This record gives sequence, structure tokens and C-alpha cells, in this order.
Amino acid sequence: MVFRVCAGRVTEHALIERLRARGFEIEPVDGVSGFHRVKDGPGPLSATREHWLGLVYVQQASTGVAAPAIAPEPGEHVLDLCSAPGGKTLHMAELMKDSGCLVASEVSEPRIRGLLGNVYRLGNSNIMVTAGDGRDFPVGATFDRVLVDAPCSGEGTLRRGGGRAPNQSTSFLDYVTNAQRALLERAVKVTRPGGVILYVTCTFAPEENEAVVTDALRRLPVELEPLALPIDHAPG
Repeated sequence: MVFRVCAGRVTEHALIERLRARGFEIEPVDGVSGFHRVKDGPGPLSATREHWLGLVYVQQASTGVAAPAIAPEPGEHVLDLCSAPGGKTLHMAELMKDSGCLVASEVSEPRIRGLLGNVYRLGNSNIMVTAGDGRDFPVGATFDRVLVDAPCSGEGTLRRGGGRAPNQSTSFLDYVTNAQRALLERAVKVTRPGGVILYVTCTFAPEENEAVVTDALRRLPVELEPLALPIDHAPG
């Protein structure tokens, strides 16, 4: 199990010492600041007092790259178009030092309930949760940075699924690629001139990644910027 230290609520050193005193064996995750791996322990981390106090957030290490990559600043206006369950949203709120405004948009009602639970547990006061399809997000407001953590075919979850590929039909793949392009287009419309958009998925499929970005570069007033990541990764 991997978790992120909620640095706005506790120092990393103090939290690790508390968990070790409870019998957890913990090591840092290379290349992802603030993330640690539980190697052994007396029980699930989610059952600890530290979890319920909002001092830790159980989160895959790979997802910890997004918030530092989009690099929100304190006081900015930031939008997460596909927010639930909230790991990247809450990480961005922490980097913003709980200031500015972070709008967390989500279309699924059950997932909104989980998102709200996580926001309340961590206590971030700069997050505003909204219900609605990101493809239809109102264009009246503009944001400094927009995260598009798009729905996808989920090939990146192969490791957790025992190496079995997701069972996705052709019709689903057609739907999801159209949704990805529409979400990215809406992100462009609500980002201020000179603002930043980060598009991410948890799949390897080029038709859901490179093809979506290439389509946006062809049709929309955006430019591609190089992105240096702190962990080993394939080109693309």
C-alpha cells in the first residue's frame, strides 16, 4: 500500500514516526515527493487514527506525479474537470497551501459522495465540489490551470487486475475517445490565455493519449510544452 503524507496537516517526519510507533514498516517512494510505501504493519492503514484525522491519503504512487506537474500556485483559480475520488484534487489543494479556489467537478453522484468524504476528512477549505459533466462545464469562468484526468480504458490498472486487460467493447472505446476529446476541448475554452492544461489518463493506448493531444493541437489554440517527470517513464 502506498500513501501520501498530507503535509498541510502534519510534518512528514512526525507522521512517519507515529506510524512506526504503531508497528508499521515504511519506506519512501523514489521520485515522488511525500509518498511512502507500507511494507508491513499491524493492519490496514485506512483503519488508523492518522487516516481518519486526514493526515494520510492512500494513493497510487503514479498518480502523485500529476499535481506537481501542473504546479498550481497559492491564490490561483484551478479546475479539476474529472475529480473523483479526489487524490489529485487534494494534492493540488495542498500545493496551493489551501488558498485560492480549486473547483472539483464530477459527473457521477456515487463518486461525488466519496469525493466529498475525502475533502471533509482532509479539511481543505479552498475546494468547491460541483456536480456535472465536464464536457458541459460552464464557459463563463476562466482558470489559471485545468487538470483533465480523463475517463479511459484503464489499461494502466493491469498490475492491480492481475495482468488481465480490461474487458472494453469497441463501442465503449469509441465513446471514451470522443469524451476525452470533448473534455480537452472544454478545458481549452475555460483556461485563460497563457494558462496551463494537463491531460492525463491511466491507459497506454495511443488513441487515448497521443491521438487526443494531436487532435487538440490541430483544432484548438493550444501549444505543447515539454514536461520533465521525476520518475522513469516510456516516451510519449
